[in-house]
Amino acid sequence: MFVFRLTSLRLADYSPGSRKISGTIEIIRSLKGNSGAFRQLAYSSPWCYGLKLEVGHYYVAATTQHGPILQLVRGDRSIMDVSQDYSQNYPPPREEQKLQWHVANYLKGIPLPSTFRDEVYTARTSGIDVPPPPPPPPPPSRHKR
Repeated sequence: MFVFRLTSLRLADYSPGSRKISGTIEIIRSLKGNSGAFRQLAYSSPWCYGLKLEVGHYYVAATTQHGPILQLVRGDRSIMDVSQDYSQNYPPPREEQKLQWHVANYLKGIPLPSTFRDEVYTARTSGIDVPPPPPPPPPPSRHKR
């Protein structure tokens, strides 16, 4: 399991109707296992339910594959966008505010917080949109009788 930054994307096959995509990645952080060999990723992007990856974004990937090419599949949920961990806001986010911090703790046996909704984060890489969580209930009425 590791964090990477997507540095480029391009068509891998220029034949008519092909949707094969390849890209280059930069390993940023290893969370578990050996991820140093990966240098590229590849996937096929169908018209519906494909992956939505953006150059410059940061992702956590969980895989048993070995490099140099990370092969992704349609609707792959083994990848999660963690770009907000690297936002250019000041002050920078504290470590415990980062998504990858929660993932790293989970790998150590610490439960994810109740506010961690993985489907929201994996939806950023999927062609399937996940609806936002429902709003909280209104506060109880304080009218005296």
